[in-house]
Amino acid sequence: MLSEVRNTLGSVSAALPDADGERKAALEDFRRRLARTQTEIRPGDDDGLRAARDLCTTVRRYMGVAG
Repeated sequence: MLSEVRNTLGSVSAALPDADGERKAALEDFRRRLARTQTEIRPGDDDGLRAARDLCTTVRRYMGVAG
């Protein structure tokens, strides 16, 4: 799961330089949330893992990436 969060965070960071306006603001928010999730994720925390997976799915959908 941590690798999924890191990959999604990398995708967001890569998209930021080309973003503007509302999209840039949304991506910056996603980047902050993913970075926080990356430091808070714990292997035995089922709710936390589920929330991290849901966040990654939301971000990928927003970016138009299958997953």
